[in-house]
Amino acid sequence: MNWEQCTPIAVEAATKIVGADKVNAEVHPMMISEDFGAFLRVVPGNFVFIGNGESNATGGIPLHNSKYDFNDDVLTTGARYFAEVVRTGLAR
Repeated sequence: MNWEQCTPIAVEAATKIVGADKVNAEVHPMMISEDFGAFLRVVPGNFVFIGNGESNATGGIPLHNSKYDFNDDVLTTGARYFAEVVRTGLAR
């Protein structure tokens, strides 16, 4: 589960990087198999999805599919997002 105090920081950072029209802060809880959830039991934070592509484009094939190809172009967006999380969080 995401920590309530961390979610607004994540949403604000994402909005600054990709724009409000590309941020969905109302995602319902999901039961997914992800080791990061174990960290969130101890350390405040939250889980985010950074888009990797749209169907029929690079990164658009779902993970765990033999034809999956990570979209390397999203690495810059991810790095910018995480740097903005730090800036936004420190400013509070």
